[in-house]
Amino acid sequence: MHPREAISLVLAFYDAGLASSDEVVAWADAQIRACEQPDPLLFDLSLEGPRHCLRRPVHEFPLRPTRMSFAQRFAARALVLSPDDDAAGFAFLHWATVACMGEDLDEPLVNFSHLLDHHLNDLDDAGGALRELREGLPALIPHCRQLWPYSFEDICIA
Repeated sequence: MHPREAISLVLAFYDAGLASSDEVVAWADAQIRACEQPDPLLFDLSLEGPRHCLRRPVHEFPLRPTRMSFAQRFAARALVLSPDDDAAGFAFLHWATVACMGEDLDEPLVNFSHLLDHHLNDLDDAGGALRELREGLPALIPHCRQLWPYSFEDICIA
C-alpha cells in the first residue's frame, strides 16, 4: 500500500474513534522501523501524534483521514464490535441511530440503523434495540466487509 494512502486510512480509524492516539503512534513507529526510507509524515505522527498533526495546516501536514460515508463508518464500527459487550453495543446503537439521519434509505445499513432507532427511540426499548442489533448485524457483516475491507492491524506500508 502506498505510504500516504496507509497514513490516511490510519487517520480515518483515529477520526472514527476506532484507534487511539497511542495506537496511531505505535503504528507509525512500526512503519518507520519496517521501511528503508520512511515517509517523513510518519515521523510527524510518531513524534506529535495524530491530534496535533491534524490540527496543523495542510501545507505542513497535507494528509487528512480518508473520507468515509455513513455506510463505511457503520461497517468499520460493526467489524470491530464485540457482540457480547453490552456497553459497546449501546454505544454503537446511539452512534448509528443519530448518524443515519438524512442518509439514503436504499442503503441496507441505513435502513437497519433506522430499525434500531425505532426500537431505541420510538418504542423506548433499549433492550429490544440491543437484541435487534445482535440478531440482525451478523447477516450484514459480509456487506460491511465489502464496504470497508480494512483492519487497523493489517494496514502497513512495507
